Amino acid sequence: MKLSASDEVSGDAHVEHAAFLVDLTLKQISQQVNGPVSRTTMCRRCHNPIGVERLKANPQAVLCRDCAAELEVQHKKKQRGY
Repeated sequence: MKLSASDEVSGDAHVEHAAFLVDLTLKQISQQVNGPVSRTTMCRRCHNPIGVERLKANPQAVLCRDCAAELEVQHKKKQRGY
């Protein structure tokens, strides 16, 4: 059986809709587990938002990427005696 162009578009739309529903469900579960997003996405040091990619990699992050990197550099300097 050969699919027409309209069948392929319809299939793509179903896949996109399913992906949307999965993403929405994961966000809802995350909010139930971690609490409201606004509480967990602000850096404790600079009070700027913590990036989405950082939170995906480390949902428990309390510092933004820049602050975490700066503190790591300071820590390494202390270890080396600078």
